[in-house]
Amino acid sequence: MVYTCPNETLYQRLADRGYEGNKITENVTAEIMQTVLEETRESYAEEIVVVLESGGEEGEIEGNVERIVGWVDRWIEEGAGKGHEGVEDREEREELEGRA
Repeated sequence: MVYTCPNETLYQRLADRGYEGNKITENVTAEIMQTVLEETRESYAEEIVVVLESGGEEGEIEGNVERIVGWVDRWIEEGAGKGHEGVEDREEREELEGRA
């Protein structure tokens, strides 16, 4: 799961926490460039990467929690993650199958 939020919101959250200017700039730049999202997509199978908004809108946290609880419940019902593989697992399988 990757949480994203508007740059203005992120800036204000970090400023409110007392972050220094260079650290705020670093974090806001990473959000603009979607650094965490891209690294996550490179590290995990696309079908298990989920992006959620965390902008502070009314009911947003509760909605995200409900979605996550629903996913976990379905994941448990379906056999607790059987069939999901990360990039390393997929690359190893493809290599064994002669596709890499």
